[in-house]
Amino acid sequence: MHYYPAVLVPCSSNAKWCLVGDQLCPSAGSCESGQGFCPIEYERALERIDLVEATVVSDFIVIEKYGLSIPSTRGFYLKAGDKVCLQEVSAAYVTVTKGEGDPVREGEKIGYMLSSKGNLKTIRSSCNGIITLVINITWEMPEKYVVVVVKEDELRQVFVREGTGGCSKERLS
Repeated sequence: MHYYPAVLVPCSSNAKWCLVGDQLCPSAGSCESGQGFCPIEYERALERIDLVEATVVSDFIVIEKYGLSIPSTRGFYLKAGDKVCLQEVSAAYVTVTKGEGDPVREGEKIGYMLSSKGNLKTIRSSCNGIITLVINITWEMPEKYVVVVVKEDELRQVFVREGTGGCSKERLS
């Protein structure tokens, strides 16, 4: 089964998710005991990052395996001001073999790219950490990807709970 990551942004009304502590729970439209979050198009996560300064400009959460009902589903909470490592890859054809939630080390293979002249090259990570976003910028030619990595010790994990309705601090204890 293929899964898609999801990007959630803070919202005050019609929240689909509620963040209480490090627990992200489905919400029934309101979030009384935590902060509400709503989904946006995945590619729009790049609007929340200053690509020149490699800094998060607006809070967001990435759920690594959105749509799966498994207890180990987790997300990553990126807050305004967080520094990230950005790696842009552009070629006639690009395949990124790593995904959200995968740890990487500098120099580790994360994919392949094929040039318009038929040259195959290995893509290697330019930094250490956990991949939080792999975004294909489909509207640009040649094909372009942006890979966002956060240092492991600076990453805020959230844990996605199953079930419907809101959650409260009392029920999480």
